[in-house]
Amino acid sequence: MKTTEIPRKNKIVLRSGKLYNMIESDVIIPSNERVTIQGLVTGDVDVESHAILELNGMVLGMIRVGEGGKAIINGMVMKSVEEYDGDVKISGRVIGDVIQHKGNVVYDKTAIVGKRITK
Repeated sequence: MKTTEIPRKNKIVLRSGKLYNMIESDVIIPSNERVTIQGLVTGDVDVESHAILELNGMVLGMIRVGEGGKAIINGMVMKSVEEYDGDVKISGRVIGDVIQHKGNVVYDKTAIVGKRITK
């Protein structure tokens, strides 16, 4: 998946900063932005090229990390985390699967995940 292929229709675009409240929608973190989520996202989160997500809160959907993107998961993801030539570090909990395509996934000793799948 190329990051330019992520559809933006009906999604909220988050710019650099911290989110402390709840968003009841899917979210996109656009290229070259850094976002920390301390609150709750009820939908999916797409991390585009060279964007950085630090999750200290909760995502009820899934997280997709695009080419060159980075996700640091200290909180909880209820569905899966899927990496497409990006970097993912997991210290928190992923209820679903962690799917690794071409990038890097690092599991801290505190990480709790479903299945680890490499494609």
